Amino acid sequence: MATLGRCRCCDGGVSDEACFCPHCGQPDPHPESLKVHVAEILGRSDSQEGVAFLAEKLGWGLEKAALYVERIYREFPLQPRWERLAREEARAGKKINAIKRVREGAGLGLKEAKDLVESWE
Repeated sequence: MATLGRCRCCDGGVSDEACFCPHCGQPDPHPESLKVHVAEILGRSDSQEGVAFLAEKLGWGLEKAALYVERIYREFPLQPRWERLAREEARAGKKINAIKRVREGAGLGLKEAKDLVESWE
C-alpha cells in the first residue's frame, strides 16, 4: 500500500511510489533525508538492516523496503556490489566466501584479497 509523503521540492502530497511529483514535476520527490539516512545505515551495516529500518519506520512490507534499498544502492554508489556482498559475508563469518568474492570482483591475488578481507574485521 502506498504511503503519502511530502515532496522535497514543493512540499505537496506525493505517494512514496511516485517517480515524480504530480504538483511540481520534481523527479524523485522523496525526502533526501530519508535517502541519506538509509544510505548511512547501508554504509555501516548490511542490506537487511536497511530493509528492517524502512519496514519499521515507514510500515512498508519487506519486498517494498528491499526494492527501495536497491534503489539507494544505485543512487549512492557507496561500494561496488562485489565489495558490499563480500563485506556482508565477512560479517557473517564466511571469510573464505568473502575472499573468493573479492578475488573475482577486484581481480586480486589470494594474499591481497585475504589481507583486504582481514582489514575489514
